[in-house]
Amino acid sequence: LNRGPRRVSPFFVPMLIPDMATGQVSIDLGAKGPNGSTVTACVTGTNSIGEAFKIIQRGDADAMVTGGSEAPITHMAIAGFSASRALSTN
Repeated sequence: LNRGPRRVSPFFVPMLIPDMATGQVSIDLGAKGPNGSTVTACVTGTNSIGEAFKIIQRGDADAMVTGGSEAPITHMAIAGFSASRALSTN
């Protein structure tokens, strides 16, 4: 920010909004109702299924589309995993 807003990537905000993909799926399917994004790394899919189950159980929805995916392939994620020695870039 010291060098001005033009130095900030236009992809910065979309990278911070995890539920953009779920919103697009809802739009494509014409789905109405609860919409969100669970971000819990390796267990995202399992947590999402559990959350969908709770929503149906409470009666807030009759059916839910749920699942999980993980792809932290950004410069910042690569740098972070490399710095923690959790990723080899060789």
